[in-house]
Amino acid sequence: MKNKVITFLLIVFAGMTMGLQKNDHTDQNWMDGDWSGVKYQVNMDKGWQMLLKIDGKSQRYEVSYPELGCEGTLELISIQGNEALFLEKLEGPCLSEGNIIITKVADKFLSFTCLRDQEQRLASYCTLKKISI
Repeated sequence: MKNKVITFLLIVFAGMTMGLQKNDHTDQNWMDGDWSGVKYQVNMDKGWQMLLKIDGKSQRYEVSYPELGCEGTLELISIQGNEALFLEKLEGPCLSEGNIIITKVADKFLSFTCLRDQEQRLASYCTLKKISI
């Protein structure tokens, strides 16, 4: 009887573990679409328009800051659940190579956080609203 209980618990635990792993990679399409918002830089009392276009199927992640004359791409590093980590690569007068964390806030809202200095310093942040699918 003891062996049956242990076997049962191992099966339940394995099923829970597999379920957790599945949830870590579920519906990666939550970021797909066109997004817009005002991004704020921590060391400035100013914000600027930000546009983000994401197509997870083709792995296209494009970002632009029209007022600043900058645009570029995001390179996906990892995704787990409702959080994704990117490296931002920009062209133009903006700083490049920032670590970006995108988090799902709700179906039509994302949080976009830029970290610098090996992820030790918050540089800028934005709440993005979905403007198209």
